[in-house]
Amino acid sequence: MGEYNSLQNWQTKIKMSVKKIGRVTIGAHAYYSGGRSSEGPSASVDFKVQAMSWSDIPGESCHKLFKDELTAAIEHMKQIGPEPKIGNYTGGSDSEDYKAKYKAYKAAGDEYKLKRDSITNELKNRCDEKYDNEFANTIMRIRTAKHKDVFFYKRNAYCFDRPDYSDEEMLLQIMDLEDEERRKFERLRNKFSKAEQEEKSGKRPAIPEDVRIAVWRRDEGKCTKCGSRENLEYDHIIPISKGGNNTVRNIELLCEACNRSKRDNIQ
Repeated sequence: MGEYNSLQNWQTKIKMSVKKIGRVTIGAHAYYSGGRSSEGPSASVDFKVQAMSWSDIPGESCHKLFKDELTAAIEHMKQIGPEPKIGNYTGGSDSEDYKAKYKAYKAAGDEYKLKRDSITNELKNRCDEKYDNEFANTIMRIRTAKHKDVFFYKRNAYCFDRPDYSDEEMLLQIMDLEDEERRKFERLRNKFSKAEQEEKSGKRPAIPEDVRIAVWRRDEGKCTKCGSRENLEYDHIIPISKGGNNTVRNIELLCEACNRSKRDNIQ
């Protein structure tokens, strides 16, 4: 028994050692640094992670990874040059010369924007493709600005309770976490899909809204078994399959845990 408990504790520790931070997206931008002052062509790439500030992840991590893609984008920006200017004109803003110059400037600016946006989109697409290819089966470690390690795998970012896991150990824990999450959503999908099908088929009529309100008020919005206010469900005291009905007297509030432990037994 002692060995069994030790194994359970070890498994629990392993499962809790990895945490998903959020989804990873890649931002990209091609531009002339300094705006219209035309200081020179430039491009940037950054990682964006849910629940993290963009400034938490140092830019050099992205620039090192996407060096070739950034170099290509800068070369393309050199080809289109700086953003057009309106140029010199005679008279005030109401003069014909100004209106003609402004019209030409506006047309050139719109064309320039299309070219610049095309370079930006190409840069982002190439970075997305490289990221997905690089980290389909490997893990990338990045030290954040707050001196904490974040681990990128596929399109998610994770953190671990210890920094000394091997890549294989981290990958196994991530796969276990993802598999557990997948099973959870499959259970939820099956649960609500089954309930919806039963209501549509007439096998399990929906609980009327006035009954739901009355039960909620009577039970004070909490589980009648343990008092929890989380994950509440309307439960039939006598199941529909055993002849129960949708009346206030036959329905009570239970939390998901208490409802699952009850199963289909008549209390």
